[in-house]
Amino acid sequence: MITSILTMFNPFVLFASIKQLLGHIAIFFRYSESIPGIEEHSNNIAYRLPFDGEWTVLNGNVEKEHSHSWFLYTQRYAYDFVITDENGRTHRVSGISNEDHYCFGKPIYAPGDGIVIEMRTSHHDAPRPGGSLDILQKDLRGNYVIIDNGHEFSVIAHLAYNSVTVNVGDVVKQGTLIGYCGNSETLQNHISIFIFRIIQSSSWEWVYLSYLSQLRFILLKLILPCSKKKAT
Repeated sequence: MITSILTMFNPFVLFASIKQLLGHIAIFFRYSESIPGIEEHSNNIAYRLPFDGEWTVLNGNVEKEHSHSWFLYTQRYAYDFVITDENGRTHRVSGISNEDHYCFGKPIYAPGDGIVIEMRTSHHDAPRPGGSLDILQKDLRGNYVIIDNGHEFSVIAHLAYNSVTVNVGDVVKQGTLIGYCGNSETLQNHISIFIFRIIQSSSWEWVYLSYLSQLRFILLKLILPCSKKKAT
């Protein structure tokens, strides 16, 4: 998640950034060069991709070269998805409006069974792709849903304004509609997804193991050695 300079004057985002920095310092001193990775990860949860059809991995990999944010521990294995056409474009015509983008308004689904523990749907979409984040933005995830999948949590972010279809406490099944793709971040219409597991009880020592057992197979085959490949 890229933060514009103006956004850093937003007290909510500034506070979140400070907490994230403190968390990274704690993670570094605790784990140093042995940050938990996919080699240490195992579970019995089978996830699905949070959409139907063919999308493109814009950012994300289990390898450093094409990682979403390798040195940002809490987003190391996050994935950004968009829809592209046969020419690799993410939008039709000029792309000035959100509606020009192929993924805008597409349905997004729960990647696994679980309980909704947190959500936001009130953040307005940026009026045009590529603009700065709203200076009044309270959360860099924009509109999002967090699902407790049992021992792991899935986060789906950057949903469209007022599009989230679930509430805190709702029990969802894999494939349940949870919202629609939006532009509640900064660069362009897309969704972000990551899975995390709480390693320590201290919130400053959360290590996000954003690794999907189903996605690992797909991404290792489809992304390497190029970061922009198709996922279906």
